Amino acid sequence: EHANLVSLHDFYLSPPCFLMEFVPGGTLEATLRTPGSLALFSWDLIIRICIEIAEAMRYLHNHEPQVLHGD
Repeated sequence: EHANLVSLHDFYLSPPCFLMEFVPGGTLEATLRTPGSLALFSWDLIIRICIEIAEAMRYLHNHEPQVLHGD
């Protein structure tokens, strides 16, 4: 487990779907796709988000056993 990763609880083959941890407030992607949302982000927040994403990716790449991940 990592503070900057959403947990996968289960998955189903038919129909294909993933059961993920609930994220209050929605996803970063949904926030970024909302018109005008970038105006709400300070440079400090943008840098913090980038650092937290990098920390999560480092965790995934160094985890044993290996963790499969998408985007």
